[in-house]
Amino acid sequence: MARFVHHQRAADGGRVALLEVDPELAGGLPDDEQARAERALVVQSLVVQPGPWEGWPAAAFALLVGEGLVVRETAVGGRLLPQVLGSGDVLESWPDPEGVLGAEVSTTVAEQATLLVLDGRFLAGAARWPSLMVEVQRRLATQAHRLAVQGAICQLARVELRVLALLWHLAERWGRVSREGVVLPVKLTHETLGRFVGARRPSVTLAMGQLADEGLVMRRDDGAWVLPPRSQEVLASWLGVPQEGRVDWSFALRLRRDPPDHARTRS
Repeated sequence: MARFVHHQRAADGGRVALLEVDPELAGGLPDDEQARAERALVVQSLVVQPGPWEGWPAAAFALLVGEGLVVRETAVGGRLLPQVLGSGDVLESWPDPEGVLGAEVSTTVAEQATLLVLDGRFLAGAARWPSLMVEVQRRLATQAHRLAVQGAICQLARVELRVLALLWHLAERWGRVSREGVVLPVKLTHETLGRFVGARRPSVTLAMGQLADEGLVMRRDDGAWVLPPRSQEVLASWLGVPQEGRVDWSFALRLRRDPPDHARTRS
């Protein structure tokens, strides 16, 4: 029997001032030009509910994630490599499956997302203010780097090492500091973690149990993961990172604080 997947349709969110939603795009503009650019760059917004999504606007060359979480997965031979995109990230259109591998790409909205359409109006603005496109390209390069690091994590020998490295890798982008450690609010099941690190769910479950027993990872009742401070030292030691080359991510993330009133942690 054929299996049908319901794909979400994007609701029209109206037109919004792009630089009000994402003021960092205008970071390279002189002060006297920012107000002009803000008035000129009014773009279409789309609101997409959680679920599979294929509603790419015909006029868009890219979409900017204003809010929410979007997961893009590339599949080859039934194995998947996911990429998490959130506020400020750029979602590009993707070609149809082709070539010997027949790689396929799917997009799923994990949390209700607001997507901003970058089309000819944005290109016209970028022709007048080139730093806008420079910022878009910088973000795409950053996303490519994050995905490359994720691919390298998949090559690590032990599954528990892959899982811990992945959680810290995601925490660099999404982490919040709390009293317990760095909180990763992205809710990832063992099956989803397995897709990220190239392992089967039972192997991930076993690895998570080992990490929890050693006090390196905790799970909150709301589904978020907590990385205690000691876990980054253990990870750096496992990876062979020299002491002088280690980054204190708890310090680096000090401005991104977790709300104080949350559920109690659990292992």
